[in-house]
Amino acid sequence: MILKSTAILSLFWACIIFASSPKTVTHNSKVDFERGKLDNVTILHDGKIMPSPVIKKLIDTGEPFIWSIAEDADGALYIATGMDGQLYKVSAKGDTALFFDAPEMNIFAVAVDAKNNVYAATSPEGQVYKINQSGESTSFFDPDAVFIWDLLIDAAGNVLVATGEKAAIHKVTPDGKSSVIFEGEENHVRTMIQVGGSIYAGTSSKGFIYRISPGEKPFV
Repeated sequence: MILKSTAILSLFWACIIFASSPKTVTHNSKVDFERGKLDNVTILHDGKIMPSPVIKKLIDTGEPFIWSIAEDADGALYIATGMDGQLYKVSAKGDTALFFDAPEMNIFAVAVDAKNNVYAATSPEGQVYKINQSGESTSFFDPDAVFIWDLLIDAAGNVLVATGEKAAIHKVTPDGKSSVIFEGEENHVRTMIQVGGSIYAGTSSKGFIYRISPGEKPFV
């Protein structure tokens, strides 16, 4: 009887020891970590975990649309909005203020030159306003276009103005003299960038990208 009880007890302890044996699980892939709850970390494509960027709200404009953002030499941001056509300034320290209130509904584009003059393009049937750091504004250029979609300050300090409903790019010198450097078959020039001595322009509704170089015909 004692031998039988001893055998049963030995089997019982053997089952407990077997059930509690250590088990190792390794998580080293992006899919593995995505099953968990992330807290201030980022998972890279190769499964590495790093601290995530800090997200901080700079400003709540209360406007339904933010169309464009530009930065000046001092690190201040200029935030173009609609439907009330207001331009907000956020200083490098985080101070916010209404910088310019346009008579038009939307400010679709904003740019800053080397002297920290701010250019705001309004639509529809709008124009380009030049605003100094005191907040004083003047009408800088009226292209007689329904829409102004983008602004670009080129290397020479000229202001390039992208318009629609007829796609065109106007070059306006610092003293306000204007000329058309591009006319496209599309309805709108939506965006521009300068690379070297060439301007690249994205259009709609066909979605072409044009390269516009001095002394050459525009190239798709």
